[in-house]
Amino acid sequence: MFSLTTHRLLISTNNMEKLAISKLISRNDDRITYVENQGVSDVWPSFSEVNVDNVFSDHVLCIKCKALLKWKSRDGTSGLKAHIKILCWKSRLAKNNQVCGC
Repeated sequence: MFSLTTHRLLISTNNMEKLAISKLISRNDDRITYVENQGVSDVWPSFSEVNVDNVFSDHVLCIKCKALLKWKSRDGTSGLKAHIKILCWKSRLAKNNQVCGC
């Protein structure tokens, strides 16, 4: 049986909050690594999985705008696609700056 303190430590290690991961990323902390997802969706070239201490953190990083998004494989990729299409300001900016080939 775990003590309450040990239990809280295990939970915080496995399910770090977005703010804590953001701080580690902004400090270029060695605990953070990025992994390319090998999935078949066309959205994956725009994202990297975020690992903390070599364990997937349930977060992905948008390569275009550096937004940190909570994501699990069971969520699918529709939310990630929506981010790129609607929320990602760099993606929208690039689309708006394209020269019309008419």
